[in-house]
Amino acid sequence: MIQTHWRATGARRQLGDRAVPVQGTDVAQLLVRSPRPDHYLDEGHEALAGRIRRLVRETDVDVARCVPLARMYRAANDGPLRTMSGALPHENGWIPLHKARGLAHWQGVAQRGLLVRGESDFSIERIASESVALEFPYQDGTTTLTFDVETWGADGTRTVWEVKRDERDLADRDYRHALAIAAEIFRRCAIGFGVIFRDEIFTSRVHRANAEIFAARAFVRIDRKHVDRLENAAIRRGPRCAYGELAEALEPDAPNFGAALVQALAVRRRVEIDLTGRLHADTPLNIH
Repeated sequence: MIQTHWRATGARRQLGDRAVPVQGTDVAQLLVRSPRPDHYLDEGHEALAGRIRRLVRETDVDVARCVPLARMYRAANDGPLRTMSGALPHENGWIPLHKARGLAHWQGVAQRGLLVRGESDFSIERIASESVALEFPYQDGTTTLTFDVETWGADGTRTVWEVKRDERDLADRDYRHALAIAAEIFRRCAIGFGVIFRDEIFTSRVHRANAEIFAARAFVRIDRKHVDRLENAAIRRGPRCAYGELAEALEPDAPNFGAALVQALAVRRRVEIDLTGRLHADTPLNIH
């Protein structure tokens, strides 16, 4: 199967059965299948947090018209809906991510940054880029939005993120209106929605550097002996130990390899460590 842009009808026609199918689902059906539909249909329910609440408050969202006619699109293989191969006026490319189960497409350094942060964030179990789109009535026609990043939390929550450089990217009123409608549709489907700016992704340059290093170690080979040593360390010393101590326990004769294993295990959510500060041999971590 070949992944191609979900709206590239010409390319899909040429590929025929080789193109990954795209599935469109009526949002009304998603609401019916939700565990607590009455809760999400409550008009008085708060629409989300922070910036999206402000967008929704300033916009007259015609829920009665939008929700029954809205459709959600996903690729049948849970891969990206929107793909590209360069030839864009801004930075773009692919990045291999363990939590994305393969290559993740990105457009712009801010979107890439959010993918890298998610790869090293212990609270996130899975991440995808441009994996979901909404189509809904807007003004005299319809509009379609494909969203930048989707995350699945370890607690079962799902969140869709739209990544922007700064407030200027939200200057267009029609675009803000469309985002407010999308926020309400996602809320009623039990999916969180947020807009995140470039300078909100990482707390500092140190945080970004740490996240890049850990994401780069995601595919370090972890043998069975390393898993056994990890579990033995947790049994002997307890779940909480130091970064350097665990690296030495994993590979006593190769400390650099041991540190790379700790980083790979952090991506796999077997190790939890705070990446917002500078890392040292005595930085505490938790074994899971």
